[in-house]
Amino acid sequence: MEVGQTALQMAPDFYFLGDTNPLPDHSKSANPEDEVFIIFFIFKLKTEFRSQLLNQFEDHITHTRKEEKGNILFDLYTVDDQDDTLAVYEHWRKESDVWDIHFHQPYAEKTGKLMEEAVIGDLKQYMNFVTEI
Repeated sequence: MEVGQTALQMAPDFYFLGDTNPLPDHSKSANPEDEVFIIFFIFKLKTEFRSQLLNQFEDHITHTRKEEKGNILFDLYTVDDQDDTLAVYEHWRKESDVWDIHFHQPYAEKTGKLMEEAVIGDLKQYMNFVTEI
C-alpha cells in the first residue's frame, strides 16, 4: 500500500471473484528454466452471451490444462455483482506457448470466434500482461 501511493498513476480496481467450472487448479508449478508469461484478461461482454461463454470456456480450459504442456495455470472467474464481466487468469511456461501454440488449438479458435461476438469493444484492450512483480 505504501509503494502504491507513489508508484500508481490512479487507484487500482478491485474485483470480488466467483469460481466457474472447472474450478481453479493450481497444482502445477513453474520449472526453474521457465520464463513464466502471465496474463490477466478482465473483459466486458454482452450479457446475452454469458451462458454460452461460460460453457465454451469450460471446454476450453479443460482441454488447455490437459493437452498443453506449456500451460501452468488457466482459470476463469465471474465478477460478483457484474453479470457483464468475466476474468481470465493464465500462467504459461513461456510467451510463445500462448501465441504460437495455444491460440491455434481448435477449442481456442472456437472461443476466440465467440468472444469476437460477445465482448464489448476490441479484445486487445482488456489483455494485461504481468512483466514485473
